[in-house]
Amino acid sequence: MHISIHYINLDHSTGRRDYMENMFDGLGLRATRLSAIKGSALSEEECRHYNPIQYNTSRRSAQEVGCYLSHRAIWKKIAEGDAAFGAVFEDDIKLLPEAVGLLSDTSWIPDDVAFIKLDSCIIEVEQGAFRDLESTSRRLRRMHSLLHGLAGYIVSKKFAATLLERTKIMRAPIDDQVFDPEYGVFRGTKVWQLYPAICYQELFDQENPFLPATAELSSMQESREHNRYHRPKMPFGWQKILREIYRPYRHAKIRFNQFVNRTVYRTVCETVPFKE
Repeated sequence: MHISIHYINLDHSTGRRDYMENMFDGLGLRATRLSAIKGSALSEEECRHYNPIQYNTSRRSAQEVGCYLSHRAIWKKIAEGDAAFGAVFEDDIKLLPEAVGLLSDTSWIPDDVAFIKLDSCIIEVEQGAFRDLESTSRRLRRMHSLLHGLAGYIVSKKFAATLLERTKIMRAPIDDQVFDPEYGVFRGTKVWQLYPAICYQELFDQENPFLPATAELSSMQESREHNRYHRPKMPFGWQKILREIYRPYRHAKIRFNQFVNRTVYRTVCETVPFKE
């Protein structure tokens, strides 16, 4: 069985598109480009439709809504496609040569695995037991906490349909919504990380840039910087009251889960390495 390969790229980001196409060509991989949904082109009504204000939902920027819709578009394509698995990448990643063997067939993926995170970032996360793999020195490692980023991952055809079903409403940035246990997206399914990772974003290693000078700035990064100071606040009302009541419960739940992970699953909190 084969793995379909996709990458997400805005139409106007031609520098990033050329970089990704050259990278895949150099590795001998065939990848399909998905035209990303431009958040700034969405109307306020459209954004509110996908991201309604609720007690457990915060108002997100138009760019974040566009990112959310773009990943959902990929999941739909994978769920309706012929391949058993799909690999998804954002357009600012560095991919190692070892990816060629891993993305060429599915024989190394255990039968009970539906989702594998391929990228790494500088944020420490709760990591559990290792799982050896066939035909590669890399291993899988079970993740037990909120992860950050969806720059590179493999998802099964079946679980892509599940992701679509469980993310009909945008409640948080897409990576938070997918990985935060509060939203139940991975209910009944384990999150696995390829260890060490085979890709990472330039954002997390700015001392060693690899994107060409022609690569456009990330609209998501600009949006995050803007939102740090201009995030729309939830209007006072019953929804805000419910969220404030829920806040201490959520923090207590996070601390309890961390305690369980470290005592029962013997997790450790550290970053996922990226190995050349």
